Amino acid sequence: MSVEADLTQAPGAERMVAACLQQFGHVRVLVNAAGGFKNRLSTWLIPEEDWDAVLNSNLKTTFLCCRAVLPTMIERKQGRIINVSSGAARVVTHLTASHYASAKAGVLALTRHLAYEVGSYGITVNAVAPGVTLTARIDRLYDADQKRELATKVPLGRLGLPEDQVGPILFLASEGAEYVTGITVDVAGGRYMI
Repeated sequence: MSVEADLTQAPGAERMVAACLQQFGHVRVLVNAAGGFKNRLSTWLIPEEDWDAVLNSNLKTTFLCCRAVLPTMIERKQGRIINVSSGAARVVTHLTASHYASAKAGVLALTRHLAYEVGSYGITVNAVAPGVTLTARIDRLYDADQKRELATKVPLGRLGLPEDQVGPILFLASEGAEYVTGITVDVAGGRYMI
């Protein structure tokens, strides 16, 4: 099932959760994976509207989706929330963009706070922090030489692939992670060892 919704606005997130509840009766897992940024700009060159758009698409969407789904998870006393952040939120190893790093750092703070807040309801809240992952956005932001240079800084010798994120997310969504909450799993080939 798919639901088209503007997740930067509360009605969109609420409509998405309502559609899932109608179709499935409950929501056990929420993965917040919206976000990104268009341009790598120095902080002093970022237009205010770009700053707002990046914080909205990365941080506000995570907040609104969590807020929309938590009442049903609290009622059922179970749930898994996995927020996709970024290595950019953890360390600066190369320049991405300050608005993106700030938004993704906010996702990590929200993750920890929510984990503490809803743990007594049997809900876990965790995050993954991908390193540079070969997506269409990365192809647009970095040329071939820059990607090769970034790969030389990864102990496993390559940039990430989208499928590299799947296993850690599935683990955090599983019963095997029942006693894991408030953490961030760095999925970056060893590039970020925090």
